[in-house]
Amino acid sequence: MLNVVHFSTCDFGGAGLAALRVHEECLSAELNSKVYVLNKKSSVKNVFAKSNWFRRFFNAPFNRWDNYKKSLFLKNRNSFYSLGNNLNSLSKDSILELIDVETDVVVIHWVAGFVDLSLLEQACRYRKAKVVYYLMDMAMLTGGCHFSHGCDQYKYSCANCPETNNEKYRLSIAKHHFANVKNSIKMAPFALASSDFLLEQAKQSSLQFKECRMTRPPINESFKYLGCNDGHGKSQFKILLGAYKYHDERKGYKDALRALAILDRLLIENRRTVSLLVPSNDFDEDMESFGNIKLLKYAFAKTEGALVELYNSADLLFNTSLDDSGPMMVLESQMCGVPFVATAVGVAKEIAHNFPENGYVVEPSDAARMAHLIIKSIENSQSVQQRKDIASNVRGYYQKIDNNVTNLIRISGLG
Repeated sequence: MLNVVHFSTCDFGGAGLAALRVHEECLSAELNSKVYVLNKKSSVKNVFAKSNWFRRFFNAPFNRWDNYKKSLFLKNRNSFYSLGNNLNSLSKDSILELIDVETDVVVIHWVAGFVDLSLLEQACRYRKAKVVYYLMDMAMLTGGCHFSHGCDQYKYSCANCPETNNEKYRLSIAKHHFANVKNSIKMAPFALASSDFLLEQAKQSSLQFKECRMTRPPINESFKYLGCNDGHGKSQFKILLGAYKYHDERKGYKDALRALAILDRLLIENRRTVSLLVPSNDFDEDMESFGNIKLLKYAFAKTEGALVELYNSADLLFNTSLDDSGPMMVLESQMCGVPFVATAVGVAKEIAHNFPENGYVVEPSDAARMAHLIIKSIENSQSVQQRKDIASNVRGYYQKIDNNVTNLIRISGLG
């Protein structure tokens, strides 16, 4: 039996949920799979929290101070994880205890503030375990940022980072990136990515991977079209906004807002109204001047069932992520038969290339084209059969790609 150990800072949120789903796939295949996290919410089998409330309590003010400093010296602090020391990081002895002699493969998900890769490298080399970087964004490939910001220094040394003018931060970013490179040389990790977009970034990065593999996105069978939404003949077209965090530049909210302003003028000219599904009242102030776009707040989905219902209630996903592997919302909503207008990154670009009827892609910052493509989507709203086809196309496409279990077994050498 294959013994797999996963590390993830949490088991919720985008990257944390992906880690949990990969673990569930392993359990379903009857692999001996365990997940170690700093912050735990799920009740899934073999997920263990490795945190100390005492250390977390005293570490909290240091983290807040670090975030405050980032806000002073980094242009987009939300796109950078902490580069400082963290009291919650596992010790070498703790890592050795979790990676025992039976471990075949160690999978590294999102581990900021939880696992020091240099210590993990020593433990894995001692245990002779294979290492997999499971990539959900570029954080593993850079000196600290989640996405490239249009910069290609992750291919070289992350020197002179354009995100800050502070020499101390620039030095820290470059040192952190070089440490990642050195760890990769010693570990020779495998890279798993769920999009050609991110797979190419991994191949082009200066990290030394033994092999880079495409893997099936961790989306389970519960995401499906329920057959309850027909775009034809309805009075109100519903758009689900993918930029669900208005203050997070990774989600491209600024571009989304500009596009929606143009869309509102086009709707007035066409005498149409639409509903925009948003998760909070934080969007009200920015969009209060819109005349023909009505904000419709939804309760944040806390379960997969609620998320499936949310996607099925929408007629279109408007996603402006700037540089994601998935993004998760595109994949999940596509499985539920929802067409999209999205930035040309990650799986959106690949899906639009393979299945043009599933959605439209546009280059980031082209707000005018985003607005016109949304109008086009409204005018050609999908029927029940078309939505079934969208869901079928995407599921069929990813079924042809090796799943996570198959990839892990092959990497282990036991398959």
